[in-house]
Amino acid sequence: ETIPFIANQLNSNVDIWINIPYGATDDYVLNVTQLMLNQINPTINIYVEFSNELWNFIFAQATANLKAANDSVLNQSDPLRLAYDNSTNYWYGAFRRIASQIKRIFDLFKIVCGQENVGPWKRIGPILAGQCVNPTIIIQGLDYLNKVYGLPSTFLHGIAITPYFDLSQYKTWSNLTTDQVIEGFNSSIQTFLPERGWSQQAPVGVHVVYAAWYGLAVHGYEGG
Repeated sequence: ETIPFIANQLNSNVDIWINIPYGATDDYVLNVTQLMLNQINPTINIYVEFSNELWNFIFAQATANLKAANDSVLNQSDPLRLAYDNSTNYWYGAFRRIASQIKRIFDLFKIVCGQENVGPWKRIGPILAGQCVNPTIIIQGLDYLNKVYGLPSTFLHGIAITPYFDLSQYKTWSNLTTDQVIEGFNSSIQTFLPERGWSQQAPVGVHVVYAAWYGLAVHGYEGG
């Protein structure tokens, strides 16, 4: 209830980003959808992410997702087809499960808001989020969606990562000069540029290329 209240008070149009909690039931998601549809200014776009940082084991939801993926494959006959290619890599299963859940959320939002309002470049944009330095999360998620459900661009708006920059070669130094701070930041930011291509040293480029391959936008859900 707080999100529509705050967003509607702003004088200029803004977009909002909501995170559906890890354990949310279908009814919970449907109720959130109805709330947003009924209360938020219709000119405001809504980006939707399933949980947050499901790769980050500082948070309980990452462990829960990994366990749920393994249980689904090993004990429940793999109803989500997380091992569609007979993969036994449990990390891949966890990454694919993230993608399966944003597809589930897309389907639920569509029930309330209609196909015309949910999807790529529409008012409600489902987002598959990953980790900037580990493109495998997004690669596995998008390839899974493509194989199991069809083109990701039919239901996802885009992907999201965290393009943080740092002091690069100077990040462990002390007593830096102003020039060294600027040089360090610049070196780090350079890794984001398309000219750097896509490699382990240029992970943003990997995400951009893979998103482009599937016709998806690229967003930053955090940065700094």
